[in-house]
Amino acid sequence: MTLAPPLATHLLMPDFAEFARLHPDIEMDILASGELVNLTNWEADVAIRVVYDRRTLPLNLHG
Repeated sequence: MTLAPPLATHLLMPDFAEFARLHPDIEMDILASGELVNLTNWEADVAIRVVYDRRTLPLNLHG
């Protein structure tokens, strides 16, 4: 998983810690980076990004 550092440290890290506590058999590698990754090449399974204009994204890249 990759996400921007402010999202990782200030918003989601407590949730990730709780998830890891509840599901100790699931391994998570979290890369706090704003660098683009190629999901097709398995550089990450999940990429969380802040988008200011959803119209710029292909429909298959957000939910």
